[in-house]
Amino acid sequence: EALGIAPPSLVDDTERTDADRVDALVVQHCVGESRDGTLVDTHDACKGAADRARAVALIERANSARQQLWRWMKARTPDQGRSLDEVRKAWQKTHARGVVCGGWIQRDDGAWEEKKC
Repeated sequence: EALGIAPPSLVDDTERTDADRVDALVVQHCVGESRDGTLVDTHDACKGAADRARAVALIERANSARQQLWRWMKARTPDQGRSLDEVRKAWQKTHARGVVCGGWIQRDDGAWEEKKC
């Protein structure tokens, strides 16, 4: 534990979703919620041990799913004139409110900080 390695869980965590894993890595600062709505590798700020390759694969899956969601939202928006970028920005603004407390988020000036709750 002193090295930042989590002890084995007493509960079966095989049912954890990608969202659960993202939240854990965001709190650990290994992954950050960027201001453009995507997840980014912030491994240099990571607190404790984490498998970077697994985190990057998770980031890629989550970002692909987010892009698919934004396209779906754009296709179903009543205002067909809205760009994909406008849809993404609106989603990110709402999503940012739900980021886990202590999560690693990017400020408007590009710096990183923990989300305060």
